[in-house]
Amino acid sequence: MTGEPYSTFDIMLGSGRRCYGIFPLVMDTSVRCIPFAIGFILLSSSLTGQVVTVDTLHAAQPWGERTAYTFPSIQVHGEEEITERINRTLFIDFLGVDPRNSAEPLSSLWGEDTGNGMPRVNTLSWTCTRTSVGVLTVAFSGESCAAYCEGFDQHFLFDLRTGLRIAPDRLFKEDEASAAFSMIDQRWRKVIEHHIGSLEVTDDRSEETKETIELYRTCLNERPHGKPFIQDLLLEPDGLQFIVARCSSHSEQALDDLGALPVYVYYYEILEQLRPEAKSAFDW
Repeated sequence: MTGEPYSTFDIMLGSGRRCYGIFPLVMDTSVRCIPFAIGFILLSSSLTGQVVTVDTLHAAQPWGERTAYTFPSIQVHGEEEITERINRTLFIDFLGVDPRNSAEPLSSLWGEDTGNGMPRVNTLSWTCTRTSVGVLTVAFSGESCAAYCEGFDQHFLFDLRTGLRIAPDRLFKEDEASAAFSMIDQRWRKVIEHHIGSLEVTDDRSEETKETIELYRTCLNERPHGKPFIQDLLLEPDGLQFIVARCSSHSEQALDDLGALPVYVYYYEILEQLRPEAKSAFDW
């Protein structure tokens, strides 16, 4: 990694208070009290000259529990196209709605009233982090509901130079992607295989243990080699963390000791395989 990945930031709160520190900054909406419909935090980087404002949008479910929600609205000052691209991607990729075609896009958080009083997203919190000079990470966590409810964590990495989302399928050069994904898949498989081995040598001969072993064996056999089921991506100080989807269905979760598995890859292991724009955004 070249250069120092951190820089001073200047945060201005809606109340006029100001504080200083080192980014990455994590903004947690659960600890902020905003008396207005929109609050903001100002993120600036002295290395790029970019100023990023994180606004808080507020909405309330009109039926059932009248749940109150907040949602981020990003503004890269002086870059209208980048700003629009980031916000539109958040709505489309997370909520499944294009704000250009919806008068109330935040209504997708609760969805239609089906009579059971359960919103589409039951709980939601989010953070915004300047994870590198060129990357803004928006992280969502909460519980979503359909036939059943499940917790979720999802990260959106954005290249602040372009506004494009940095997703696993856009990370690697076309002729290098296969090798990179094969490495991730092999590391995931080693964890699963090691866990199967530990279960097989245990004194526990219960039916539940047998079903757990079968769950993981089936998972290894059914998933294609070299194509890991990556459901999330996190930028870390010295690499990338790929989150590979769990082996279990909702009904099998009690058997799944491992759940979704993180696979850590150091930056020097994939540096030559990354697209130039990804390396530039990560400041590698």
